[in-house]
Amino acid sequence: MVKMSVADWRRAVNPGGKYMPGKPAWYMFDNCQSKHAATIGVMCSAAFWSQNNGLQLQNLTIEKHIGRQRRCWKPSGGGAAYRRRQSPD
Repeated sequence: MVKMSVADWRRAVNPGGKYMPGKPAWYMFDNCQSKHAATIGVMCSAAFWSQNNGLQLQNLTIEKHIGRQRRCWKPSGGGAAYRRRQSPD
């Protein structure tokens, strides 16, 4: 696993300052950039955010291997649908 400092992560993820207070993904970015640990850790290693009516994804796999928590999905209107593969426990 590659470890990255919080400062390096902040520069890599938000080089142009797109994430700022009031933007939809700010709370996710701010939660990660505010960490006091030496490295960013796996909880902030990936983010996927879309606000779109009719978003279609193909050949995309999102996996999270921490305990029983599999995914976080927050549809915000417009009719969102997804198919979840069953995984063994």
